[in-house]
Amino acid sequence: TLSFKPSYLSIVSTLVKGEGKLLAAHVSETKSSYEEGDFEYTLKYYKPSFIVHGTYLRRREFEILAEKKIPLVMCPRANTFFSVGVPQIAEAIKSGTTISLGTDNAGWILPNIWREVEYAFNLTRLQDRKIAEPKTFFKVITYNAAKTLSLKREGVIDEGMKANITLLKPSANIVLTKNILASIILRTDRRDVLEVLLEGKPLIEWIKWLGAGCGSPIFDRELPAVTINQYGDGTAVYISSELFRAYFESVSYTHLRAHETSLH
Repeated sequence: TLSFKPSYLSIVSTLVKGEGKLLAAHVSETKSSYEEGDFEYTLKYYKPSFIVHGTYLRRREFEILAEKKIPLVMCPRANTFFSVGVPQIAEAIKSGTTISLGTDNAGWILPNIWREVEYAFNLTRLQDRKIAEPKTFFKVITYNAAKTLSLKREGVIDEGMKANITLLKPSANIVLTKNILASIILRTDRRDVLEVLLEGKPLIEWIKWLGAGCGSPIFDRELPAVTINQYGDGTAVYISSELFRAYFESVSYTHLRAHETSLH
């Protein structure tokens, strides 16, 4: 944000928030940007919905974020990979800041929330062992994430909430433990995911259907607007609303409304 004049940032902020959209900014990722005052500058002129990184923020700045109710998305694996610094996660938690986790750069950092939360937990344990509670970090990747993105009726399992749920396999790796939350944070990976429900509908089975019951989504030119991007071991699938509707009709979900049939 330091590269832009205050008037420009204020205009962007007004326009974006006027449309009801979220406004984010990378802040204090590096020591130089922090020392140049990008934290104060961004909050004064840009007024973001949440900020990303905060690698060099300390107690005073964390308390300001907590007071202003501005969430912070930390990216510890990216910060250490690019050698820009080590985020003070323990201090942020103690200050009451709402934190969640991100991978920042999909070109270098595999988008994998399990690896990110394990790394963040262990880093916090190194900073202050008393703060590294599995329950806290389970909240970071569920409730806090939904709160950061202003997702309504998401982040917890309760009556009236959306059924956006990750189901894990009851493997010995997870269930044979005295602290199941610790196992989820430290010992779970994508191979342990049984199913992902998107508003109560199975997403993984749908992806399998793309590859098996509907031909190859990578090479079949008859399938409209299907793209698969590979990030290391991770895969991102982008699909048109036509194919999305075809799948749910094939499994008798014919009651879907038009605005529920697109995934981007």
